[in-house]
Amino acid sequence: MYLNLSLIIFLMSLIIFFMFFLNSLLLIEFSIMELNSISYEFILHLDWMAVYFSAIVMLISSMVMLYSKFYMGKDPYQKFIPLVVLFILSMCLMILSPNMLGIMLGWDGLGLISFLLVIYYTNTKSMISGAITILSNRLGDAAIIVSLILLMNSGNLNFNFIHLMLNYKMFFMLLLLAGITKSAQIPFSVWLPAAMAAPTPISALVHSSTLVTAGVYLFIRYSPMMSVYLSSMIIIISCSTMFLASISAFYEMDFKKIIALSTLSQLSLMISILFLGNQILSFFHLLSHAFFKSLLFLAAGIVIHSTMSQDLRSMGNLMTSLPLTSMIIVICILSLSGFPFLCGFYSKDLIIEFFLFKGINLFILTLLLISTLFTSLYSLRMLISCVSTEKKKNYTPHEANLLLIPLGVLSLLVIFGGWAMSWILFNFSSNEMLMITNTEKMIVGMILLIGVTFYYSRSLKFSSMLISWLINNFNNMWNLKPVSMIYTPFKNLTFSWKLMKKSEMGWKEYLGPLNLKMILSQFNKKNELWTQQTFKTYLILFLGIFFMLLI
Repeated sequence: MYLNLSLIIFLMSLIIFFMFFLNSLLLIEFSIMELNSISYEFILHLDWMAVYFSAIVMLISSMVMLYSKFYMGKDPYQKFIPLVVLFILSMCLMILSPNMLGIMLGWDGLGLISFLLVIYYTNTKSMISGAITILSNRLGDAAIIVSLILLMNSGNLNFNFIHLMLNYKMFFMLLLLAGITKSAQIPFSVWLPAAMAAPTPISALVHSSTLVTAGVYLFIRYSPMMSVYLSSMIIIISCSTMFLASISAFYEMDFKKIIALSTLSQLSLMISILFLGNQILSFFHLLSHAFFKSLLFLAAGIVIHSTMSQDLRSMGNLMTSLPLTSMIIVICILSLSGFPFLCGFYSKDLIIEFFLFKGINLFILTLLLISTLFTSLYSLRMLISCVSTEKKKNYTPHEANLLLIPLGVLSLLVIFGGWAMSWILFNFSSNEMLMITNTEKMIVGMILLIGVTFYYSRSLKFSSMLISWLINNFNNMWNLKPVSMIYTPFKNLTFSWKLMKKSEMGWKEYLGPLNLKMILSQFNKKNELWTQQTFKTYLILFLGIFFMLLI
């Protein structure tokens, strides 16, 4: 079943990819119904961006499905495959639909199915992580629903009719809120590391081409219309999130959480460059990130499956026991760091050059450069843990022959994909010449050198105690974890209890059921007195009527 589905999805990705080279726009429209002067339609918008991204999503999904044959082959449940297929279909629906109704269905489908996949392993940790994931995303889902209601006022749910809205600014602000929650920007950053409770193949999909990239793709798709609203604030939020994720990843010991935090950092980089005005470069980094991040998660899954641990401190001697996996992890880490001529290099180098060329303020540039520094630091830490010759734990290595296909295909994409996409994508856009000085070009290399020096000085206990204290205080994700998981729920529960005590158990109870009960009880008592004195009552009435007739 895994093999058949992966083959079907792979063939579909090839067909869609060949449509990309047609360089044409195709609209497929199905009219569902008309109600209250609103036309409800199902539309597929097949332009070069939607086709290319959906092809990449299906290609990575086919490799993940094939990988799942190894990773989930002995799973006793039979719900994994249907959930993954629905997950992929929800993402493709959101990508290909220019209709707000279709986007909402795909968006809600991603949120609901991601919750079911996070709680796939039914234990307490998974349940808590699932609750954090779905509750954090529901705010963005509510913003999508409200934006759909606002768009209905224009008489059509298509994005082409947004200019007919009177309150289109509110519409775009709601879309910005939805995208920020889905891409886990501050203050919604906690749910992304928590979602690591899902199986590793799902983590590879979530962090490469689905779910978290849905918000970024929504921004990229409609950035010409929404980039003028709150762009400075979004850039500050995204750069702060990138800074937060990079420092947190440096002190994290969980292998999957480090990769998750690196995803958060790269998503923030995409959003910041997008709202600086370069749509194609942000899309380019989205695709190159999808290649090396999916491959990195799949390779990490093999290491976790073999060592039965996610702790970096328990890993070692992987070059001897898992040579193919270790080589792939090294390639992915180098691509994440922007090593020359891997796919991450082509997009990250252009992004940093664009930041320098754009002449942004010193605060944003400092956050970017420090984040780049710590990206090299935690990449180096993962690299050293993988190539270390010290075997810290006894385990039985296992690299199945079936894994050569997905890992081999994705490795080729990581090595050659950036070069190929740089030629393909920038032919569809107007090239912008970047003129920067030689000193600015050397900044990235200097930052990497400083990062390596800082890492070894820290390992040799030469680093300042003050610097260590400051960075350790940043390690708790700026206290977003206790705020999101302890303080906010506790305050909400306390407020809810006070409201229920004062309102539902107080005034509402007195003015409602309790008061009504008292009135009815008094009426029943008076009625009961009349019924107990039936003979006297009839005698008094008879005498009264008799005397009235005599008069």
